Amino acid sequence: MLATRGTALQKRVSWPAGWQTRYPLEMRKTASILAGVLTLTALAGPASANGWICAEGGGAPTPNGWGASVFGWMVQKGGGGPVVILGTSGSDAAAANAFLALGASSATNLAVTAANANSPAVQSQIASASVVWIRGGDQWQYISTWRGTLAEQAIRSVYANGGVVGGTSAGCAILGDLIYDARNGSVFPYETLANPYNTYTTFTADFLQLQDGVIFDTHFTERARLGRLPVFVSRLWKDSGLDLIGVGVDDSTALCIDPNGLAEVRGEGAVTIVHRTGATRQLLIAGQPPAITGLAHVQLTEGYVYDLSTRTVVARPANATLAPAPGADPSFTATSLAGNLAGDANRGDLSTNDGGNSLALFQGALQVIDGTNELLSTVVATRVWNDTTFDENRMGGAQLLLAQNPAWLALYLDNPTRVSTTSAGFVNVDPASGTESSLVVLDARGVVSTAQSTYVSSGGSAGPRQSVALEGATLSLLRRGMAYDAVAHASRWAAPFGQGKVNSLGRRAFLESAGTPSPSSNDFAITVRDGVPGVGALLFFGPNEASTPFQGGTLYVGGSITRVGIQFLDGTGSRTWLLPVAPNLTGTRRTYQAWYRNGALNDGFNTALSNALRVLHAE
Repeated sequence: MLATRGTALQKRVSWPAGWQTRYPLEMRKTASILAGVLTLTALAGPASANGWICAEGGGAPTPNGWGASVFGWMVQKGGGGPVVILGTSGSDAAAANAFLALGASSATNLAVTAANANSPAVQSQIASASVVWIRGGDQWQYISTWRGTLAEQAIRSVYANGGVVGGTSAGCAILGDLIYDARNGSVFPYETLANPYNTYTTFTADFLQLQDGVIFDTHFTERARLGRLPVFVSRLWKDSGLDLIGVGVDDSTALCIDPNGLAEVRGEGAVTIVHRTGATRQLLIAGQPPAITGLAHVQLTEGYVYDLSTRTVVARPANATLAPAPGADPSFTATSLAGNLAGDANRGDLSTNDGGNSLALFQGALQVIDGTNELLSTVVATRVWNDTTFDENRMGGAQLLLAQNPAWLALYLDNPTRVSTTSAGFVNVDPASGTESSLVVLDARGVVSTAQSTYVSSGGSAGPRQSVALEGATLSLLRRGMAYDAVAHASRWAAPFGQGKVNSLGRRAFLESAGTPSPSSNDFAITVRDGVPGVGALLFFGPNEASTPFQGGTLYVGGSITRVGIQFLDGTGSRTWLLPVAPNLTGTRRTYQAWYRNGALNDGFNTALSNALRVLHAE
């Protein structure tokens, strides 16, 4: 439930700025729900060996508005039969009233405690329900109290016999194949962006396991959890070899899943789906920020249907708009951005203004304003995770602009994050101002369709909730030394820096990379361009960066230098070196540079140098 997250947070040692105002904000959201009845179109399905899942992201139940869509779906799939509402203490009269108003034959609150979780009477009461609804609260309390008990068996039996099992907030989090369990307290996105193996990122693999291949996250946009769900998915791939779909669900929104894995979005917010692809590469090291590139990002609003087995959208709502052919690529002025500066959020093409209203996105009140146009076709969001009062506006506002401008790029920066941009279209992740935090890049170049919620969420709303769909974006988390190539729409594990020595043709040779420096890729290559045709060139590297005058240019390689080999540049002054990556290089850095002869230069050295590449080796 919205107001209960503080229970888990009280276990925390440190508290982020602004947390005190978050929970009144959420309760204000709950109190401002506007009544509005939707027509229910889903028909009850036949009994099945597997049941139905309703994964709802949080919010007080209601028999109208979004609640009619979500709770009405459960009642229909349960055939109008009895509902049991589970928690470990207390009760939820609002949930019971919503189920009854929408046609359930009965709705009973049941507190399942350590004392009665193995009671045959409790088992029978749960097992006889057509719908089991698990309230919000503390998912670790549910796991530790119910795991291995008759109550857990009964919940599973309802699902196995074709019934409905649903949950909100913590009750939603426990419905997946694996569970983010919050056993040590809830993890904030800024913590996973600094260290994927922090104390608070823990998982449970042996409880309920109802929805195969999925891990759920809740309160997704309002708590800007796009900064943590990709880390969950990548951790589980690395540690357990599990290729899971991460499903982030907004408040007052649900992903309603049928026995065949067809998942329909219902409610007023969005559902965000994140998963690995064949292009995904990552580097996760304890105590260091995560690097994850090439994740699929599918964000959907009510009426979209997603096939979990094929990982594709199979139906779109009537208000969805197919994205036009992509226009111009992002183009940049050479500049720098700091995640702690409010003004840097205006450095893109457009920005949003919430007018100091923490509920602006929820109430449809975000205003679109012009940016400074230093970064064209780009949206910048700063201070995204440092202030929990406005994180929904900052995360969701950038997504609103992407939905309005498909093929644009969004850059999400937190306090310590520093980036620099180049006129060639690169976003370079620079050294941080403090504890390093990954840059989050959401690229909408591949978006197929967009939509916006049609729900008016509260009596104080200026218009429909500004939750949006982005079908087919790409998500990456980048750390220091990496770059995003906005022209190629690709993450680079090798970032260029410095400049080459001017050669006899008046050009500065430069290095560029292709592929990923990873043992699993076998496609990493470095190319020198704009050298002197026909001369011998040497590619070399070292473990460190430097800036040392050398032969009329600058030597950027520091430490012990290793030569890769000499090749002759072709007629355009270019040559490529294919560079195999051994497993023991994972997590290490190298700096590469090229040296070549230039007899016509007549400067006493008759040689020239390229710029340099910082290379971070992926897993």
